[in-house]
Amino acid sequence: MDRKYKILIGITYLALAGCSGTTDVLEGPDSNEGTVVSQNSAVSDCGGFTSSGQQASNYCDAEKLLWSFDKAAGVLSLVNTRVVLNCCGEHSFDVVRGTTGVYDALETDTVGGQMGRCRCMCSLDFRTEIKDVSSTSIDLVLRRHITDEGAAKEIWAGTLDLRTATGEVIIDGTPVEFGCKDQGTER
Repeated sequence: MDRKYKILIGITYLALAGCSGTTDVLEGPDSNEGTVVSQNSAVSDCGGFTSSGQQASNYCDAEKLLWSFDKAAGVLSLVNTRVVLNCCGEHSFDVVRGTTGVYDALETDTVGGQMGRCRCMCSLDFRTEIKDVSSTSIDLVLRRHITDEGAAKEIWAGTLDLRTATGEVIIDGTPVEFGCKDQGTER
């Protein structure tokens, strides 16, 4: 066989072998083992969940993780607001309770279909519910995986004190100056 064909076959094999591996849904110490505990997950269109009343008047000022806990139902609701991502993507939000008890929340942004990425950024909200919560606090790790930028990155990690029933955590306090819309205003 001619040398250039051997090189071509070798390159093709390496390219195909590199694509055949599996990717864990969640990365990190708690990611491979655990139970999916999220339900009713949704990602907003560009501009956030404005119709649900969850968008504050200072929406553009900070990315926030809002939470509320229904103790009687054992359901913890999470909404990560004003997440700035490329408008052309497919988005999801899942939570796994790992074997150590840590809740691992993963926001995923994958390249959308044949269009790929576009030249605009959107403010999105990621919402989910965690079922069967019975403790007074939980340890939560929030990660974001933009699939065409490499591995998932930790955005926030900490403990939520569920005795207060509601709360918020500032994830990114940098205001969005252009293209974000507070209720009734536009920047």
